[in-house]
Amino acid sequence: MAELEPRVRGVVLRSRSGIISSPETAQILMVYYNKVPIWDLPGGHINKGEKPEIAVLREIKEETGISANLVKQLGMYERYRMLRNGVRLHYKVRVFLCYGDGKIYVHDTAEIKQAAWMTFSEALKHIDDTQLRNICEGVFR
Repeated sequence: MAELEPRVRGVVLRSRSGIISSPETAQILMVYYNKVPIWDLPGGHINKGEKPEIAVLREIKEETGISANLVKQLGMYERYRMLRNGVRLHYKVRVFLCYGDGKIYVHDTAEIKQAAWMTFSEALKHIDDTQLRNICEGVFR
């Protein structure tokens, strides 16, 4: 049986007002993780007793220094991962739409190598999980 790991991810669109005109002009916040060397959306675990809506804003702030504003939950997806010790993890990931702006500051350089604003199309190229990419593409539908 797999251990359930509740997680959150934030689709943070660059905006001071929350108004984004089109995917062609949109920018999205991405982070480059050291442990698994990939670009991905900011996010992580949900602390015991913490609401997912609070967790996503906390993770965005911890990883990038950006104080984001929550808009809504975009969706949820599940994935499994087998650890070297044979433990199978079951991730249930809630994805939230947020907006924010400002100077990026990576606090924990052991976890995050860098963070950057990318065009929406460039960011989508880095997201290899089909379920997550489909959720992100739904932002402008």
